[in-house]
Amino acid sequence: MKLSKCQIFTTPNLIKAAKMAEKHQRNRQLDTDKLKEMLDPDGKHLIAQQWMHKDFYELEWRLMIYMKMTDQTEPEEGWLDISDEHLSKYSQEYFYNSQDLPDLPPVQVGHKAAESSDYA
Repeated sequence: MKLSKCQIFTTPNLIKAAKMAEKHQRNRQLDTDKLKEMLDPDGKHLIAQQWMHKDFYELEWRLMIYMKMTDQTEPEEGWLDISDEHLSKYSQEYFYNSQDLPDLPPVQVGHKAAESSDYA
């Protein structure tokens, strides 16, 4: 069996990362109050895409995250801007057997996709 690798947030660390985005007034933020209510407490949240971009003053990561919500089988999509330091601090590598995963919805990239989510 060959394992694949991805990058994830645990629920507590996703909430911490979202709080840091709020504190540093990043362009893409997640509503931490909604997250606390709706995220699966034991969930793993997949960083589906990430790219470095320059905000007005500094480089930061823009993340598209598939989030595991309580009592939902389909993930919710969210967008988060975060510093390299906080991405390293709060995310982690995760190894999995890809045969055990459900099919994920197709990825939509761009401004329109960012506006379609409650968490953008």
